[in-house]
Formats: sequence, structure tokens, C-alpha cells
Amino acid sequence: MVQSSPLTVFYDGGCNLCNKEIRHYKRLDRMHQILWIDIATSRHNLADYDLTFEDAMSELHATRGNGESISGVDAFIAIWETLQEYRWLAAAAKLVTVKKVLVLIYPHFARWRLKRRCKTSTCSNLNVTSSEN
Repeated sequence: MVQSSPLTVFYDGGCNLCNKEIRHYKRLDRMHQILWIDIATSRHNLADYDLTFEDAMSELHATRGNGESISGVDAFIAIWETLQEYRWLAAAAKLVTVKKVLVLIYPHFARWRLKRRCKTSTCSNLNVTSSEN
């Protein structure tokens, strides 16, 4: 797949929390260096990136301009590296001890986000239980 942006980010536009954060990043992306794909409205695009809806919903995913797929903390770091205002945060997040903490915490947050999201709207055939809050 040919990619015109240095970074393509797949986000859940049906998630209020996600939308608020992505709107903030979009305002800072004045050079349009990031292609933002809302997976809630553009599921058909996911196959072009060898990404399933279930995977895309489970955590933040991105693809670099060279085709490299990244997810979770690495996807956030890629966004921060791309946006001048957040390069300091990307540098801090890449410190070994900081990244270890982020990698430990993010999966718990991602599961909480998905369960919260699926309580208020349909999540297709995703296997999500609502026993945790």
C-alpha cells in the first residue's frame, strides 16, 4: 500500500475520550503529517493495512510511512514524535524506565476503555465482558 503521510493513525471515533484526544492532536497537526482514520466509520480501510477491526479497537494502531505497523505505547510515541509540541513527551516516553511503566499500564487502560465504550454502544462481534469497570 502506498502511503502519502509519514504516519497513519487508526482511532475509535465512537469513543468520546478518544475523539477528544484526537481532536487535540489534529489541531496541532497543522502540516497534515498524520492521516487520521476513524475506524468507527471507515472499517473497510483496515484491510488495506492488514488490520482487523477487533485489533484496531483493542488498542491504538498506526502505520509509519515505510509501512511499519506499530501499536499501543509505540503508536502514541509516534504521534508525539510527529507533533512538534509533543516531541519532548516522546523523548521522555522512550526512556527505558518510563517506557517500561507505560507498557505495563497501557494494556489495562486499553481494556478499560474498550469495556467502557462497549457499554454505551455496539462493538460488533467483539468479545468484551462488562465485569470490570
